[in-house]
Amino acid sequence: MTSDLGRALMDKALKERNIEHELKLEKTEWNWEKLQRVGEDLIFQVTMIDPYIGILYDPDVDGLFSGYLMEDYLKRLGVDNKVKRHMNKNKVHGIGEETEQWILDEGIKLLIVVDAGSSDADRLQDMVNDTAYPLEKAYILDHHDYIHTDRQTPDVSLVNIVDRPGLPAVSGCGVVYKTIQATEQITGLDTSRYEKFVGITILSDVCRMDINENRYYVSKTYEAILRGESPFDAFPFYGSCASLVSYTLVPLLNAMIRTNRIKEVFNFLSRMQKGRLKSFVQQEKSAKDEQRERVNQIKQFGHLFKLEGMTIALRPHQERNYQPFNGLYANELIGEYRSGALVLEVSEDGQTVSGSFRGWQYGKDVLEEWGFECHGHHKACGASIDVDGFRHFVENFSYQGDIEIDYVAKIQVNDLTEEDWLWFSHFNEYAGNGCEAIRFAVLDQPITCNTMLKRTVWQYKNGLSVVDFSTQNIQDEGLIVEPTEKNDSFTLIRKVEGD
Repeated sequence: MTSDLGRALMDKALKERNIEHELKLEKTEWNWEKLQRVGEDLIFQVTMIDPYIGILYDPDVDGLFSGYLMEDYLKRLGVDNKVKRHMNKNKVHGIGEETEQWILDEGIKLLIVVDAGSSDADRLQDMVNDTAYPLEKAYILDHHDYIHTDRQTPDVSLVNIVDRPGLPAVSGCGVVYKTIQATEQITGLDTSRYEKFVGITILSDVCRMDINENRYYVSKTYEAILRGESPFDAFPFYGSCASLVSYTLVPLLNAMIRTNRIKEVFNFLSRMQKGRLKSFVQQEKSAKDEQRERVNQIKQFGHLFKLEGMTIALRPHQERNYQPFNGLYANELIGEYRSGALVLEVSEDGQTVSGSFRGWQYGKDVLEEWGFECHGHHKACGASIDVDGFRHFVENFSYQGDIEIDYVAKIQVNDLTEEDWLWFSHFNEYAGNGCEAIRFAVLDQPITCNTMLKRTVWQYKNGLSVVDFSTQNIQDEGLIVEPTEKNDSFTLIRKVEGD
């Protein structure tokens, strides 16, 4: 049972975040006629079409599991001999030259694009109309913002949750899951087995965590972790489900995708179904080493501009493609300078700059006001602008918005009970976009402070330890502490045994 102070601090934290006191874990029924209709039509078409059915996997973790759900469901329908899969190299999203060539080479008649493609409906319709292509029908299942056109595309069915106000902002994998779930009555196949994969993508795509349905899917992921199910059993588990997904599983898969290990990442899915991942995971950790090397190379060529509320790394055009690694460097800049970050490269003709944006206190709408063209998520997207516009931006941009609230209250270690710490730790397992983690400024002076490897451990006289990876020391205000579930590597608060 939490203490009176613990409950009061929780109420204060939720009020500051404009979150209801009861954060439920519940799945809703989507009464969306279009989704139902498209799902049923898709199932009819895949059973009728003569080879081949193509699934275009988007090159990120959300796209990976979106494609897996669709492919596995089709295999359960007995049409696996018709299915072909593809993922573009170099993190190219949607329909490009590589995708078009794949459609030609494989003779794809029916194409399913997951977690991308909303802006490609016109292009796909042109391919259907062009007799040079085998394509006869296409389905797009997506959740990204896109520019609508008035053109009719009768052979391209598009389901995107942004077109249906009031639906929860799930991941692309969530849209795929809801589409196939809508067909359960006609296929007789249970789809609940896929909910744990939707939860992975809610975390990997940084979807809003103040939405009950998103938290529901994440809870299904955590339940699968605690049961030791694949793919989670292939990774070390130190007690924090959130850490296992967001700091172990997702980074490995993203590294494999960024380093163009497409064959290997599909092999990951095959081995996952058979529960044979442990040796594979050890082998593929080399992808993270290659990724780190490429990010370091970007740093060597980049020039930093430090603006008010924005850090920019700009580099000249390079023959080697570093585009898939721009976002990683932008994330590092956010951590170092606590402001938005742009990692950009000058085009070969010197007329434009383009790259990746990561938001901190604001999103892509601010960049668009300055003339940037942005594609992707609100705080994680591609961005481009002409050179003159970029120069004007650098010379004039300044963001004076609200500063992030670092902590809920200043406390002494003994102000909260062990039950309080555990309560806040469990809440923080579901923290994220729209539901910030609860932190405290601990004013006690630690009795010891030891630095080892990449972490610093402060130990207090009552046996409490604070393990620091990402917290900051505030001058004259103590250590900011973010309670998380007890574990070894990612814990910020835990009891020391024997004290």
